[in-house]
Amino acid sequence: MRKRFTIAFILAAVCISACRSSLDADGTGFVRFGVIEDPSVTDAVSPAVRSNLLSLVDSLPGENDFVLTVFRDDSELWSGMLPDWPVRKRIPIKGCKVTASCGTGEEGYCKPVLTGEQMIVIAGFDTTDVTVTVRLANCLVKAGFSETFTSYFPTHEVKITTGAGNEFFFDEDGDEPAFIDPYRFSATCACINQGGADVSLGPFAYDNLKAGVCYTLYFDVKNIGTTSVTVSVSLDDIEEEIDLGIIELN
Repeated sequence: MRKRFTIAFILAAVCISACRSSLDADGTGFVRFGVIEDPSVTDAVSPAVRSNLLSLVDSLPGENDFVLTVFRDDSELWSGMLPDWPVRKRIPIKGCKVTASCGTGEEGYCKPVLTGEQMIVIAGFDTTDVTVTVRLANCLVKAGFSETFTSYFPTHEVKITTGAGNEFFFDEDGDEPAFIDPYRFSATCACINQGGADVSLGPFAYDNLKAGVCYTLYFDVKNIGTTSVTVSVSLDDIEEEIDLGIIELN
């Protein structure tokens, strides 16, 4: 009986020791990763209004489209597509984080960049599920026109130039937003009024942009029928007015 008790006690001690070692800084464990998308976008014109990114683009990437990178401190332990993560790969149970990203970083239409990161904490001997929430890392720019503006300028095209030098265009036939770096852009608008006269508006410069925000350049016309015509251009809480003077219509 003593021998059996001694053997059982030794086995229990080994089990406790192994459990403790799995919880110290030198222990390792297994992780199973997942990604959840936060598709909310803030409207710059009304920050209280949040829309779904899916209402602005045709589709969003799936979970398996994301690249995962696992770090410990500043050292990269693994990087690859989420489906390629080796679930039975051991990593340190403390001091690690994972980043998830999708998108090339190029500016353009239908080119969202989604990123996120999460610290990894592994508990016990089981495989730990770690979910990374990803959010929009670029911002969106689109154009809007009042009925008065569209009536007064039947033909109009807005061009924005980003801080990276890329150009995007918006006209009366579409309002698909452009995904750009949350840095800065300038805008101009080329118009033809009812009388066939060319009118050029801008350039207008905007900076201090924020990720996850949709900026709408809104054009309106005021004072028609008086001594002059004024075009109002607004972005968020910035509003500029351009006095076009007296324009004769044919």
